[in-house]
Amino acid sequence: TELSGTLSGQTFLNSEDSPYVISGDILIPSGSTLSIEPGTELRFSENCSIICQGNLYAEGSPGDSVLFCSNIENKPWGGIMLSGGEAEFSYAVFSGSDGFSTESQYRACIESVNADLIFESCLFRNNHGCLHLSEGSVSMNNCDLTGWNSAELFFMNEGESATIQNSSFGNMINPPSSHHDGVEFQNCLAGEYLVKNCDIFNIDGDAFDSNSSSVILEGNRIWNISDKGFSIGIGAAGSQISEVELTGNIISGCYTGIAIKDDSYAEITGCTVSGCDIGVRAYMKTPGSGGGNAAVVNSLFDANSTVFSIEDDSDVTVNYCLTGSSEPWTGEGNIAGDPDFAGWGPLDRHLSYTSPCIDAGSPLMEDPDGTRSDMGALFFPQIFDGLVINEIQSVNDTTVADGYGEYNDWFEIYNGSGYDCDLSWLYVSDDPSDLARYQFPAGTMIPSGGFLVVWADCHP
Repeated sequence: TELSGTLSGQTFLNSEDSPYVISGDILIPSGSTLSIEPGTELRFSENCSIICQGNLYAEGSPGDSVLFCSNIENKPWGGIMLSGGEAEFSYAVFSGSDGFSTESQYRACIESVNADLIFESCLFRNNHGCLHLSEGSVSMNNCDLTGWNSAELFFMNEGESATIQNSSFGNMINPPSSHHDGVEFQNCLAGEYLVKNCDIFNIDGDAFDSNSSSVILEGNRIWNISDKGFSIGIGAAGSQISEVELTGNIISGCYTGIAIKDDSYAEITGCTVSGCDIGVRAYMKTPGSGGGNAAVVNSLFDANSTVFSIEDDSDVTVNYCLTGSSEPWTGEGNIAGDPDFAGWGPLDRHLSYTSPCIDAGSPLMEDPDGTRSDMGALFFPQIFDGLVINEIQSVNDTTVADGYGEYNDWFEIYNGSGYDCDLSWLYVSDDPSDLARYQFPAGTMIPSGGFLVVWADCHP
C-alpha cells in the first residue's frame, strides 16, 4: 500500500494492508493521531520521513513487531520528527535511517522537540543516529541500541524528565567525530533523570556524558570504551555544573573510568572500576572553571594503571574503598590487595566468599541482606532468608534422569530473595553429625527468583 501526504484525524495502519511504501513525507497535524498495529511494516523511499505534530502510537507485540525500514537496500530513509504531542513505541524496529535532518552530524532516526515519548522493547540497527531529543520527557525500558548504529545513540537537551532502564547501548561505528558518545544529557537540570541497569559498551568516545545535568546512574555496566566511562562536567564556559550520583556501577576497559571536571560534583558509592588507564580523574577542562569534586565510598578499584588522578585544585575524598594492590589511598577505612572476584565470567565482578571487601565498607551503611556494607558494585549475600528447598524426590526410579542417564535422588533449591546468591561457601548434608559433607563447587550461583536442581549422588 502506497502512502504519503497529510494524515488528518484518526489513521490506523494494519498488518493486512502491510507493507506500506512511504513514497513521500508523511505529516500528522496537531490534533491528529496515527496508530500502527502489530505486524505492520513501513518501508520508506529514500530520504522520506514522518513529521508528527500530533500523536503517534506504534504498538507491536513480542511476536509481531512494527518495522520502520528502507524500501530499497542502501537507500536510507529520513527519520521521524516528533514536535509536541506524545508518542509510544513498543516492540518496534528502526532500521536504515540516515536521520531526519541531513544537515547536521547529530541527526538521528528519531528527533523530538517538546514531546513525551515512551519506548518499550525497541530495536535500533544500522541508523546514522538513534535518538536526539530536546525538551519533553522520555521513558525507555528493555531497548536495544547495539545494532551497529553510527553517531550519538541517545542525546537529550533541556529535558523535563528521563527514565532509562534495562537497555543496551553499544557497537557505535564510524562516529562523525570524537564528540559522539553513547548516552548524553545536556542542560538537564530541572526534573528527574535516571539511567539504571543498562549496558554501554564498544563506544569510540564516552560511554556516558553529563554536561550541566543532574542524573542518577545506578547499576549500569560499562566496558570497552576508548575515552571515559562516565564524563561529568559542563556544556560550555559559564554554564551550570553537573551533579551526578553513581551507585553500584561496574566500569572496565576504559581510558578513564570516571572523570569529573569544571567544578562539577560526583557522589560515587559502591562502584567497581577495573582495568582502566585511570580509575578516577578530577581536573579542569574549561579554563577558569575549577577542578572536579567527588566523594567516593564503598568502592573497589582493581588493575587500573593509575587509581586516582586529582589535578587543578580538585577535591576528592575516598573512604572505605579498596584502592588497588599496593598501599591504601589516604582516607578512613581504605584497604589494598586482591579483591578476589568470583570469576563467573570474563566481565563478572561478583566477590568470592574469601574477598577482603566483604563487610569492609562503611559501618554506617548496610547491604540488602542487612549485613555491613561490602566494597564494590556487587555485594556478597550472607543471609539467605529467601533460600529454600522447594522440591525433593527421595525415591527416583523412573521420573527424571541426570546428565549421566542415571535415576538418582534429587532436590531443588529456590532463591526467593531479591538478589543473586553464591552457594560456593555453603554445604549440604543428610547426616547431622557431618554438616560439611558436601560443599557446593566454586561458581555455584542461583539468580534472584531462580532454581537449582542438586543430584544426591556420588558424582562430583
